[in-house]
Amino acid sequence: MSQTDMDVANGSGSTVRIDINAHLVALVGSNTGATAPSTTFANMWWYDTTAGVLKKRNNANTAWVIFSAGTKEFFAPVNAGTNQPTFDGDHVRVLCDLVNNTAGAEFVVPPDFTAITEAVIVVIPLTTDVAANWNIDSDYGAAGQTKNTHSENDAASTYNVTADQIFEVDISGILTSLAAGDYVGIKITLGAGTDDFEMLGIRFKYS
Repeated sequence: MSQTDMDVANGSGSTVRIDINAHLVALVGSNTGATAPSTTFANMWWYDTTAGVLKKRNNANTAWVIFSAGTKEFFAPVNAGTNQPTFDGDHVRVLCDLVNNTAGAEFVVPPDFTAITEAVIVVIPLTTDVAANWNIDSDYGAAGQTKNTHSENDAASTYNVTADQIFEVDISGILTSLAAGDYVGIKITLGAGTDDFEMLGIRFKYS
């Protein structure tokens, strides 16, 4: 593990050579360390041994960005609701067509999870509305914790939807304390109005 200030100071030949070699070791080792390098440059690399992730300095040299070889994702099908799962064409869905009807799904956060890239409930609206009223809730926690160690909801957002067009409801805002290994329950509820929908499942992308 090595980090330097990347500055070659004036000195004798051997001193300069030692300084250069130290900088090269830091470079080939991606500035490995438990804390960030004290001297930073735009687009420099740092392997954070505390978090176990490779990071890159942004172009403005103001923040570290987690570097990933690619986004991973999974899909959790709807598995419960006020109504039983049935088919709509070839889609398995839970219909919510009365006020306070609910649908939901459960998933566990993968062990290689670091951060949410995108998390959405996939629905098929049955009506066109510029302000569809659906409420979303989450309960989650790890093994050994209470089932609702974290409990969040969004009853304020509305959605601009078109009948029979697949729509993604962002749920990242109700998963703010998510960690690898958490067991997550997500529920969507038909609020006031006639904004009927069918829930297909949850699409989760992460790094």
